[in-house]
Amino acid sequence: MTTLKDLSLLIGRVLLGVILFAHGWQKFNDWTISGTTDAFRDMGVPSPELAATFATYFEMIAGALLILGLLVRFVGPILAIQMAGAYWYAHRDAGIFASDGGWEVVALIAAGGLLIAGAGAGRFSIDHLFVAPFKARRRQKKVEEAREKGLAVQHADGTVSYPADAAPVNNTQNAAAPAAAAPAAAAPAAATQQQPAPAQSEPAAQPLNRNDVANNEGHTVIADQEPTNTFKPEQR
Repeated sequence: MTTLKDLSLLIGRVLLGVILFAHGWQKFNDWTISGTTDAFRDMGVPSPELAATFATYFEMIAGALLILGLLVRFVGPILAIQMAGAYWYAHRDAGIFASDGGWEVVALIAAGGLLIAGAGAGRFSIDHLFVAPFKARRRQKKVEEAREKGLAVQHADGTVSYPADAAPVNNTQNAAAPAAAAPAAAAPAAATQQQPAPAQSEPAAQPLNRNDVANNEGHTVIADQEPTNTFKPEQR
């Protein structure tokens, strides 16, 4: 699921970035900033020269940032605001369809910007390279704080990391087996012969998740999942 989400974000932001860069390049190269200024003035856009310059360079820069996956959470809201202005001054009276000069394209671009602002750039991005180490440290800090308090950690995938004093039940039973066998060893030989052979110890409980890693103190830490909840485990 995570890989599908990251791939979807990658494809979505690259396509959006290409479209946005193309619009900016059209204003810069084909229409020129002067021509874009005249068009904005005819539409009634306030400060048309400033607005045309901003729109031209912002669309090219924002498009490149979306393609790279850099600062997308800041680019998205600004993009949505710009598209709202385009709707109000250029497309609101022309209906929905782009073939009639309508607002469907600016609405889709605004929606894409807001979605990426909310979801982020995903793992396949420059943003992830900078943010991932901070998330890993924060995740480890939460696990360590829970261990110090003797709390078990419930992770995002539903698995649980237990502290050392809350070992699985079958491990506790195995540890008690030698103590139970000691009185039997002191009994007469005849009584010993009547006793059944000691049961073999059950295998130790396996970690709750294949991503779990047991440390020297007996804790179980799931390194690739962020803790979402902590609770006091039952003492066994």
